Amino acid sequence: MKFDKDLTQLISEIVTGFKRTNEIRQLYTDSARIAQDGAHDNMLKQLRYYLLHQLCAAAAEKFPNLRMAECGCWWGHSTHILASILAARPHFSGALDVFDSFEGLSEFKGQDETPYRPTEASKTAARQNFRSNFARVREALSKYSFVQLHPGWIPGKFHEVEAERFSLVTIDVDLYEPTRDALRFFYPRVSKGGFVYFDDYGYETFPGAKLAVDEFMKSERPELFLEMPYGSAFLIK
Repeated sequence: MKFDKDLTQLISEIVTGFKRTNEIRQLYTDSARIAQDGAHDNMLKQLRYYLLHQLCAAAAEKFPNLRMAECGCWWGHSTHILASILAARPHFSGALDVFDSFEGLSEFKGQDETPYRPTEASKTAARQNFRSNFARVREALSKYSFVQLHPGWIPGKFHEVEAERFSLVTIDVDLYEPTRDALRFFYPRVSKGGFVYFDDYGYETFPGAKLAVDEFMKSERPELFLEMPYGSAFLIK
């Protein structure tokens, strides 16, 4: 544990991006406190959300009139970050559509199997761990009029935005089927030059998320697909 603590401090001290982004780190901390009372924090998550922050800001500047979508929000930590970034940009006239069951994860399929969850009890515990409270999340986000919550299992509510175009789509649903379904629906609706962010890509505890993305990319040719070393990836269409 001492090594992890010292490593985190070392990165914060010597990496330029962390030195100059006190505002970004404060937004991360404030959003975590509002959404999850500051819980569920770690260095890898901070790095992933640092990337997400930059993608959101870039998408808002590039496509100020398009919508953004978030598939999987849990308690809304990332949602608060995205909403805060958009609220600070008066030229942004789109919306942020948020899709989550608020009931935890869906069923594990064969593509999601790992030694980390060898029993049905361990799978059930993992599914229940990702439950949240829709009313609480809605209340915490109520000041953002452009945030639209779509509670329900993916892809059940996607039809509500089938006529829209998107500048950024984030996919953080952990499992194979909802990742696959989110990509199938949203990728054709992402504007050329827009972004798709995968929060779970590369995590061995959720191999189905990476598998779904890799299978989908076999038939697509985005401008750029980049895997990050701390458990996420993104593409530019």
